[in-house]
Amino acid sequence: MKRIALAFVSLGLSCTAAMAQSASSAETKYYMNDFDGAKKEIDGAIAKINPAKDKPSSQIKVYYVAGNIYAKLAESLKDSTGVVKAREFYEKAMEIDAVPDKKGKTNTNAKTIKRELKQPFARDAFNAAAKLYDNGLYQNAQKAFEAVIWANSQQDGYTELSDSLAYFYGAASALNGQNYADAAKLFTKCMELGYEGAQSCLMTHRCYQNLKDSVKMEANLKQGLVKYPENINVLNSVIDYYIAKGDPSAALSYVDEGIKKDPNNAIYYYIRGFLDETINKEAVEADYKKAISMNPKHFESYYRLGYFYFENGAKYMEAAQKDWKNKKLADEEEASGKALYKKAIEQFEKAAENTDNKAYKSEMYNRLKGLYYQLQDYTKSQEFADKYNALQ
Repeated sequence: MKRIALAFVSLGLSCTAAMAQSASSAETKYYMNDFDGAKKEIDGAIAKINPAKDKPSSQIKVYYVAGNIYAKLAESLKDSTGVVKAREFYEKAMEIDAVPDKKGKTNTNAKTIKRELKQPFARDAFNAAAKLYDNGLYQNAQKAFEAVIWANSQQDGYTELSDSLAYFYGAASALNGQNYADAAKLFTKCMELGYEGAQSCLMTHRCYQNLKDSVKMEANLKQGLVKYPENINVLNSVIDYYIAKGDPSAALSYVDEGIKKDPNNAIYYYIRGFLDETINKEAVEADYKKAISMNPKHFESYYRLGYFYFENGAKYMEAAQKDWKNKKLADEEEASGKALYKKAIEQFEKAAENTDNKAYKSEMYNRLKGLYYQLQDYTKSQEFADKYNALQ
């Protein structure tokens, strides 16, 4: 019986010694940059851990050495999930350290774990995250950047601002990996930290667009305007949002704000003209003409102004047909309609001159062919019919 007990103790000691030897060998190979060899040794050491017999400090060392090795494996792209595994090893080490010892003390190895987390783990995990990102492994990159933030947050006196870069690229990783919910949270954090704030606001907006969450879209953009009132791109996104939402009055108020900030921007007058078509028709012509005066090559302004004249001209022509019994009235209405058609022709010709888009040119030529025909200018009508046919 005595010999059996001794044999059992001897077996336990040899297992502990084997674990320590494997861990020591793994650490040596790690420092020699033999990460494949280090992985083999540390995997063996982990397999040999006996929680009932091995000292907590010995187990903890195995796990944080494993964490450092797997971070390096990720950095060298030998294991794209290496940082995630490394974080799990460190969390296991912290879990063991949180268990009271025989004297009731906990976290007796916390200082060592924090030191290892700071360097080499956080450093290598960040390098790994960057490489994963550059190689298009976005999901793993996101988790790696998040692991960097987690590791740094374990340090005394930690501030989130110090991890701004990790938050931003973690967000970019999530966005590129189409994990829009996480990307929105991370970009929002960047906006709160003031890191690439306006850009982060716009990226958050893009995430909510993909999530089709209009409530959060609006809240985010309004927050962005408060924090970055001078940023034109944020303001433009707000305008686009309200146009897409079908709220021209709200959009118009922000367009007016844009004109105050950038009064020489033709686009704002074009957009205001577009919105005026719905809520302030008296101002349509003036706004489109203002946009054209600022940018004589602005196709969209010619295009929209042409249709404004054409649609109003068509109303007069329809009225003339209805009022045919009243010749004087019908003639006046027809004259008004033809005058607007001539104005439309002028704008459509300018629009055709200022676009290289085949579909738009074709549309303009076809419209001009019909307008000239209604004005009984058959030569010009044929000219544009030929131009239209040449594009088909």
